[in-house]
Amino acid sequence: MKKRLTIFALSLLSVLVMTGTIAANGVGTVFIADETGGTVTVLDGINHLTVEQTMVGEGPHSLVFSPDFQRVYIVNRESAAVVILDRQTYTVVAGIPTEGRPEQILMDPDGRSAYVTNSALTVVQVINLAESLIEGTVPTGAGPMGITISPDTRLLAVANSGDKTVSMFDRVTLDLISVIPVAVTPFDVVFMDDSNTLFVSATLGGGVSVVDAEDRRITEVLAACSAPRDMAVTLDYAFLYVTCEEADQMAIFNTSDRSQVKFIGVASQPWGVAISEDNRWAFVTSRGADVVTVINNATQTIKSVVPVGEGPTGIVAASQPVAPIQFRPGAPIVIELPRTGVGAVPDGTPWPMLLGLVGLTGLAVATAAVAWRKKVFGRRLARHRAVSRRTGTPVGGAIAFRETTRLMDSLAQYRSEILG
Repeated sequence: MKKRLTIFALSLLSVLVMTGTIAANGVGTVFIADETGGTVTVLDGINHLTVEQTMVGEGPHSLVFSPDFQRVYIVNRESAAVVILDRQTYTVVAGIPTEGRPEQILMDPDGRSAYVTNSALTVVQVINLAESLIEGTVPTGAGPMGITISPDTRLLAVANSGDKTVSMFDRVTLDLISVIPVAVTPFDVVFMDDSNTLFVSATLGGGVSVVDAEDRRITEVLAACSAPRDMAVTLDYAFLYVTCEEADQMAIFNTSDRSQVKFIGVASQPWGVAISEDNRWAFVTSRGADVVTVINNATQTIKSVVPVGEGPTGIVAASQPVAPIQFRPGAPIVIELPRTGVGAVPDGTPWPMLLGLVGLTGLAVATAAVAWRKKVFGRRLARHRAVSRRTGTPVGGAIAFRETTRLMDSLAQYRSEILG
């Protein structure tokens, strides 16, 4: 009886895991804008497997999570709109027309606004999240692209690709503070933790400028990187990752001494880069190969390459607790993890994943046990029938019937209690 209860418990656990009942609130999803294909691909942040791929419109280019992490705001360049994707159902629930050519999108720390750079209109558009509409614009330099906010939330920086400048604004008032000359075709901007040091990638300039925001000048230029695009700083601010589109490489720099650590060869035309919330992984989109390269930040080596949609560009990884994914029929099984350091065994194996493995093992054991029992009883029944045929008497017939009935009852109970 005890063995049957143990098998039952393990089997039940496995079924709960497989159906998504056991899925702790937490992070674990990466969203990719597939610009050419008009889709958004979703990866689980644990196993780096595809969870979902959904149509979102023409030219999805960049994307960002809502403040509560329940929606994803996606910039569609070709259709000149920002579409809103429900994170649980993977369906588009609303759209915001922008006109012009929207480029990058950024959430404001106040949770009420989002900013969209629009290269054709030469402005930053301010979106009212509650009303899902554009409530204002802020003039910039020519061809605004990358946009970022300083860690202390004081400054808003915009890379103006058309006139080789960075516009610096007061984040609260959106008043222009300064215009800083940089290299040719600035594309992306990233602040360091001091909220004064700003990295600026220059696609045609071929390097990354280090800007002192207060002094309004370039202090140095990092080693050459052919056509640098997106940048990301690891969560400990130790390393700067830069995608080098023409060289098919990811450049890694040490932020303390600005030295180049290494180049990592990746798939054709690397574009976007995002860091996982536990700082373990860097995700790199390659628009020329339709893949995402997963880099181990500890070893700075490639862990895997994941096929996604056509022409992937923007990418974002969840970085706050959210509700678990609601698994859809036919979709791969994904269990979301709690935040870093919670629910993980010493070797880094997450508890939900470990429980899932135990549960699957229990299911296998239970299945094998039932199959063995059926086989044994089947042999007994065959022997009873052979004796009956030889002797013409129902020798053991009652025993065979009783055991067969017990087997069928057991299987029926198993299906009812475990499989529902």
